[in-house]
Amino acid sequence: MKNRSVLTVILFSFLTLGIYTLFWLRDTRKELLKTGVKILPVKVLFMPFAALVGVALLQFILRFSLVNSSSTVSGAQAAGNILSTVIGIAGVIVVLPLTIFWFYRYCQAVETITNKQTGLGVSFGLLLVLNFVGFSFVWPGIIQDAFNKLSVPDQTVVPPSSPLNFPA
Repeated sequence: MKNRSVLTVILFSFLTLGIYTLFWLRDTRKELLKTGVKILPVKVLFMPFAALVGVALLQFILRFSLVNSSSTVSGAQAAGNILSTVIGIAGVIVVLPLTIFWFYRYCQAVETITNKQTGLGVSFGLLLVLNFVGFSFVWPGIIQDAFNKLSVPDQTVVPPSSPLNFPA
């Protein structure tokens, strides 16, 4: 895992209002995939929002392209309204469970890669609590600290195999 400054991760997450966190998640996910764990792509988190944008576009098209001179609703408008309502409700309902599932799997990967030094309960529990109290920007720093501990090389000193020869 790449060694990153914990303070920088927290500050960038805070200053960019979470945008840096998305890039950090993408990058750390790629690093985790190299170790063999399986995590869905970060873009999966945006699929429900894409559905909601699609609903807005559908409503815009229906409103401005199928305008009749009469005040009655045409069949195409009614079908479009029903379709956009169903897609909109599904998008809203899917956002929270999909996000929880994605982060649960990410935290499982953190537990696996850290050999349970940062457990699933700790990482996922901190995620939920910090998000609830408004300090979600701290969570990536805590996880990055766990990753940094994996990257620290062994600190043992190996004596030289032969005496040092300095020029006179």
